Amino acid sequence: MAKSKAEKPTGSCNCIDQVNAQLRGSNAKLSQGLQIDFKTGKSSMSPPMLVAEKIDSKIKKRLPSLLCSFCPFCGSKYPE
Repeated sequence: MAKSKAEKPTGSCNCIDQVNAQLRGSNAKLSQGLQIDFKTGKSSMSPPMLVAEKIDSKIKKRLPSLLCSFCPFCGSKYPE
């Protein structure tokens, strides 16, 4: 079975690529996850994730994953 490359989120902007290009010089990139639609079998890169920090390190509760609904750089809405 051939491996399929994950598609990028289709929005009206390419801000993620532009920011990643600027971050490349610092050996960094924006954090994104992989989304899989189990009905169609298609996979795509998720919108960027915001990083949450623990306020009290003594509390062992897992931190939530925060996905953006809109581009944090230009405000374009990401697809559902």
